[in-house]
Formats: sequence, C-alpha cells, structure tokens
Amino acid sequence: MKTYNGVEQESTMPLRCGRWDPDTGGWGKRKLDAKNRWDAWWDGMIGTTLQNPDDVDRAGTSKTYKSEWFEECNPEYRFIVVTETKQYGDGKQGVINAYKLYR
Repeated sequence: MKTYNGVEQESTMPLRCGRWDPDTGGWGKRKLDAKNRWDAWWDGMIGTTLQNPDDVDRAGTSKTYKSEWFEECNPEYRFIVVTETKQYGDGKQGVINAYKLYR
C-alpha cells in the first residue's frame, strides 16, 4: 500500500484502495485510476501537497490540503488532496481524492 508522510510530524497517510462505479462515483486509488489521475506526477504532487500545504480545511470527517496557486500556468491552478480522518481498522486516515482546481 502506498503511504505518504503528512504535515504533522511522524504521521503517515495511506492511499486508500477505495471503489469506483461510473454511475455513482467513488473514492481512493480506484477513483484516481478511473479519472486518469494516477502516474508519477500525480503521486509526487499528492506527497508534496500533504507535506507542505498552503492551506488546510476541515469539513466533517475530511481534511482538504491545498497547494499554492501555480500562477505561471495557463490556466492557473492549485493542487487539492482530500483525506478521510475517520479511523480505519489500522488506525490511520487516508487519501481518498486528488485533483487540480482551476481559477
């Protein structure tokens, strides 16, 4: 299982396997695969964003980590990583989504 170092000291976050259904959506690595959001670049951006977020929001049981805006790009975007903070069987939270947010 892929794990990332988190911004909190000595914390790790696994990339959850998840599920995917084209009609109802999904979460985790299966969603990233289905949406073509998984390769070395996406993997690196998830890790970088979790280790050095520009902003972190909490809503319910999830946390959203946001990179700085990439302003030299057209269109401008920031990288978003969503984690679930509920405790799983192994006691860890996990990455459930990642995407680019454009402005």
